[in-house]
Amino acid sequence: FTDVPVGIARTEPKHGGRAEVRENERLHVEAIRGARTLIYLENQYFTSPVIAAALAERLAEVDGPEVVLVSTGRSPSWFDSMTMDTARAEVLYRLESADRYGRFSAFSPNTAGGQRIIVHAKVTIVDDRLLRIGSANLNNRSLGMDTECDVAIAPETAAGQDAVRRFRHRTIGHFIGVTAGEFEAAEALLGSTGMAMRQ
Repeated sequence: FTDVPVGIARTEPKHGGRAEVRENERLHVEAIRGARTLIYLENQYFTSPVIAAALAERLAEVDGPEVVLVSTGRSPSWFDSMTMDTARAEVLYRLESADRYGRFSAFSPNTAGGQRIIVHAKVTIVDDRLLRIGSANLNNRSLGMDTECDVAIAPETAAGQDAVRRFRHRTIGHFIGVTAGEFEAAEALLGSTGMAMRQ
């Protein structure tokens, strides 16, 4: 990307006389509300009830956007399993229940040998118009308790939006073991990101 304005979104807890900052949460909620066709999320800890509520609202709409999530299927440690896996399962159940029109897909990658891949990415792409990458997980801790910093771009040119689309095709291809071009062709043929990932 060149000549693209970059936005900074932060999370900072209230501390030492400094006010709380919840820009990461606000960025996600507003992007979800403004989405037209696709919300693509890669996130390790996908447990935020605020984000889940915003997504569920869009999934309940007749003509809302498709929502695609890539996240770790099972946490690697006992502690994470106790604290995160149950909360993630509850969020996924909430979204599946809200998905009246079949637009929600959730994936957890594995190696060719069936070993779990830990998704450490924190990527959000909306309509190939907004790309956000940073340190914030989509959980209560990252959106309100920790100190986090994300960067976001929203190219206004066709070339910039094409670059976001190519990035999305590459990152999805990375997870499912195909080239960006192969995934692009499948997505165009099927008309759905989630359906193309299942093929």
